[in-house]
Amino acid sequence: MKLKYYKHIHTNEIVYEDEAELYAFEKLGFSVDPKGENGNLTILQQLAIKDLTNWYFSDNWIMEWEDVE
Repeated sequence: MKLKYYKHIHTNEIVYEDEAELYAFEKLGFSVDPKGENGNLTILQQLAIKDLTNWYFSDNWIMEWEDVE
């Protein structure tokens, strides 16, 4: 199995994919209040989170994969 992670090109800091959304939002000082039914995120909110996370990790980060057993 392989785990996807992002590695900062200057600091070598590693952020695993499952932590990337929270990491990006914390660094940018953003939060999201669910607006959907039963306290869930709307589809638009989910897309915005994905887009913002992709944008955040597109500049000084490279995507790599780690082999795990």
